[in-house]
Amino acid sequence: MAEYDPTGDIENPTRRNPLLALIVGIVFLAINHRFIDSFPGVFKLFSSVATLFVTLGIAGLVDPRLFYGVMDQAKDAYPPWVRPTSIAIAILGMLLGIVLLVVVYKAFP
Repeated sequence: MAEYDPTGDIENPTRRNPLLALIVGIVFLAINHRFIDSFPGVFKLFSSVATLFVTLGIAGLVDPRLFYGVMDQAKDAYPPWVRPTSIAIAILGMLLGIVLLVVVYKAFP
């Protein structure tokens, strides 16, 4: 297991990119919600990507390392708990998108 090295490539994360991801995710969800019936099947999966952006954006606003933790450069730059937590948040975002598709939008028969 790698030691914590604060001199990595992404040592000073900001909240700007998580905020942009949150805004883009909300806009994607709004567009998807408004036009879900007119989209072909594959475009309905954008709700999963949108919920991924929203969950990572919120996590990144709480602690920016959680937004950047899914990247390979974060392995050695951040403490060991950041990467598994970021991956769990990303999985949660995708699962929320699938639940949204199945329960709310009834995208799958």
